[in-house]
Amino acid sequence: MVASPPLGSSALITDEQQTPPPPKTAVSPPPISTLDTSLSAPLLAAVQTGEMGAAAEAFALLRTKLAGAPPSIAKSLVCARTAAPDCPSHIAERAFRGDTKQEANLELSCANAHTRIAPTAPPTHWPDLCARYPSLSLMLADEQLADWAATEGLEKLALLQEDTSPLALVRTTLQLLGASRVEARLVPGAGRALFTTTPTRAAEVLLHVPLAACITAAHSTRLRAHLHEKDTFGLLVAALLELALSPADPRARYFLALQPPHSFEGHIAAWPPHGTAARIAAGCVAALRAASYREDMEQQVAAFHECGFDVSVEQMLWATLVVQTRALVHPDAGHVLMPGLDIANHATHGSARVRCSSEGVSLVAEYSLDAGDEVTWNYDHNADFIDLFERYAFFDGTSEVHTAEVVVAPRLLASQPEWRSALVDAEASRGCDRSLHAWWVPDTAVERCPLFAAARACFVGEEELHGAEAEAVLRAPIVQEAKARELVVALLRQQVQRIDEAAASVTAGVSAGGAAEGSAEANARRLVHFERSLLLAQVETILAWPPTH
Repeated sequence: MVASPPLGSSALITDEQQTPPPPKTAVSPPPISTLDTSLSAPLLAAVQTGEMGAAAEAFALLRTKLAGAPPSIAKSLVCARTAAPDCPSHIAERAFRGDTKQEANLELSCANAHTRIAPTAPPTHWPDLCARYPSLSLMLADEQLADWAATEGLEKLALLQEDTSPLALVRTTLQLLGASRVEARLVPGAGRALFTTTPTRAAEVLLHVPLAACITAAHSTRLRAHLHEKDTFGLLVAALLELALSPADPRARYFLALQPPHSFEGHIAAWPPHGTAARIAAGCVAALRAASYREDMEQQVAAFHECGFDVSVEQMLWATLVVQTRALVHPDAGHVLMPGLDIANHATHGSARVRCSSEGVSLVAEYSLDAGDEVTWNYDHNADFIDLFERYAFFDGTSEVHTAEVVVAPRLLASQPEWRSALVDAEASRGCDRSLHAWWVPDTAVERCPLFAAARACFVGEEELHGAEAEAVLRAPIVQEAKARELVVALLRQQVQRIDEAAASVTAGVSAGGAAEGSAEANARRLVHFERSLLLAQVETILAWPPTH
């Protein structure tokens, strides 16, 4: 068996553009007479209009032309084109020592500020930017530079450090789709996003993606016979893998470019099983589910190998997460991947909605939009805060439903006679992941959740159920309510203890290798904080209720 290549290698996606570039030759410094403001005009124009893709290209060209120029010449050019004669010389000199990210900081700060920026305290959102772009911390350590850099300039720097080639691909795709009402941009803290280009009325189509431009389950040919015809999720994963492993299919290349393997490093399903993030969150049900999810993928890989289809676990993980995070269910075609539409971000109350037809998938405006408004849609109206994190790896600040999960061993809710066990089983069907024995607990109205009802089922009297609907009876206090409350509090506290013990085993801020924590570890700690806080709050709520008699 031939070993599967790593994701992103030329064996996975072959493209003539991936041919290694020829060795670079030394560039002689241009004569000082050629160093005038015309060199920076394209960069300045691009930044002023917000075209970050064009800005990146202009900056790369400018840097090439200035390669090897003495710092004094570089300073002269920078100061001339920004009309900032008092630009500190050490900034200009440092910018042309070869550090691309530092060069970008100077270039975009200068181009965007135009004039000297008065010293000011760093904005409160700078730490967030520094967390996303570690090189910014080094820049901001210089007080003079921190004072000089405009807030907008810093944000534009952060955007320039994004890989702009995928953005160009998105723009090209939107043009090919004939999308005249939307465009793709880079947004600080959110990455790529869709925005309207013209005023749009409610119910007007913002973007339409024909089914012919989508990847669907029907594109799986080699593996289709080995998967259930109704498993359109699995078939779409197989189709994406088949297209990605074939020569340069443009649809697969689009998704690999926009969502490369490394982009999933913070996703809970991609956490190494024994890595720092997995150990931090080991007490959380979401981490247990992710571990089970990964085991299922490994079994699927083995099954594919038996079918003669060589694919690695890493490749399978990439394809699965692309489908999980970017596909939707079409009533006729099942799960589909839609280039272009997938760029729109999530919002609980989005500015658009998805509409499927036999021709394809459309984004339709929910209400009137002005040119330049962001286009968002709700990825799943039934998903809560943690559901969205598990599926998409982001914590949704607009989410209105918050729950945590509690693992309850079946024996703790086992009760005789048999009719009581039947009541518990009925509640489990409403609010328990039976594979993990995990019950959900909300942040409001905890007394009406399935776990609380199951606890009451263990103590309810048969006479209390006589002539009444069992589900309704278990949603209100029973005769032995005190015992039911005591059981629920004990179960919630046990779950908090599991969470705390796992998180405490890993030193905060340091990974197993001694390095600073990354996005996966940060996500794990936020998950832990959210779930333990919610559960402890519900314990306090229950204990504060007046006693029952």
